Amino acid sequence: MVKPAHLLRFLRVALTLLFLLHWLQGCGGDMPAYTGTEPMTEYTTSQIPADTYSRPNSNLGCYEVSDAQLTIYTWDHGAVDGDIVTIIVNGSEVISYYTLAGPDSKASVTVTLTNVGYNYVLLYAHNEGDISPNTATMDLISNGATTNFTLESDLYTNGAADIVLTTGSTRCY
Repeated sequence: MVKPAHLLRFLRVALTLLFLLHWLQGCGGDMPAYTGTEPMTEYTTSQIPADTYSRPNSNLGCYEVSDAQLTIYTWDHGAVDGDIVTIIVNGSEVISYYTLAGPDSKASVTVTLTNVGYNYVLLYAHNEGDISPNTATMDLISNGATTNFTLESDLYTNGAADIVLTTGSTRCY
């Protein structure tokens, strides 16, 4: 036989746990629960740093995507001439010391953008191959849509582009 005092204590603990679970999931208000995959901050201006690895960065454009998870494909834009590059997204190397091949052998990486609004992708040249500057064509695949652009980099300047995640109110200007 269960004593009423034990049953009451069990019910209090169960209700407290249910309340805590509800609160932790964020169901108490208009804000959805954070799952660890949504971007947390909305940036309304470019986040491209002034320099990377002691070289100035040149902003070569702005492109919009609709989903934080995107796949980047990259290849040598001109003649395949031995360009060795690193691709950086929001300060993190996502492709390192890669020799660019032609469009039939694209490098690819899937990344999750960390910001609503402005993010960036940067091309760092480790060499200039046989023909300067390094030129890399990139396809960004987001929600099935493809955005295509080219970045240039040499041994003195990095090429970068703003990637705007449009889930907030920010757009390319």
